[in-house]
Amino acid sequence: MSHQWDGVNMIVGMGIPEAVQTMGGLYFWKQDREVPDQWHVMFEYPKKQMNVTFACTFQNRHHGTNTYIFGREASLEVAERHCRLYSAEWKPEYAARLTAGTNKARQLGLDAELGAMLVEPDYTWKPGENEMSTHMRNWIDSIRGLDKPRCGMDRAWEEAVAIVMSVESYFKERKVKWDPVNELIV
Repeated sequence: MSHQWDGVNMIVGMGIPEAVQTMGGLYFWKQDREVPDQWHVMFEYPKKQMNVTFACTFQNRHHGTNTYIFGREASLEVAERHCRLYSAEWKPEYAARLTAGTNKARQLGLDAELGAMLVEPDYTWKPGENEMSTHMRNWIDSIRGLDKPRCGMDRAWEEAVAIVMSVESYFKERKVKWDPVNELIV
């Protein structure tokens, strides 16, 4: 979860959640392990009017490690081999994209209702375009003083607290909250 969480926090900047609820279990890979193979977490940020969910199922990689950010203005889909940006459905320009998707569905002999699934993104990134340096390159460049770490101490702290909160919630079988004054999970 830490790698996906870091990516979302880098984009959204949500910080430490106010509350966390985790559910999951060891349902498929039961031999010689304690780590759950299903992990589902709800992170609450009421002051930011936002919730973040994380779901992991180790017995099925149909969607891989895709990350979806659904915002009011746009949605972002991040996968290993692409990144797609979609404008929000309420924006006027979406109507033309929906019409094109609906027409495409009809051309393929599909139900027109599937047109929303065929809407083209506003932007698609593919490997080779605007490449970012790797984590290792960023780390080495940071040591040499040529760059700043993408995940510095403050962001790493926020992410570590969020992840530990999810683990505490799982083992306590209840929602946990963050006490920012005493820096404690309660």
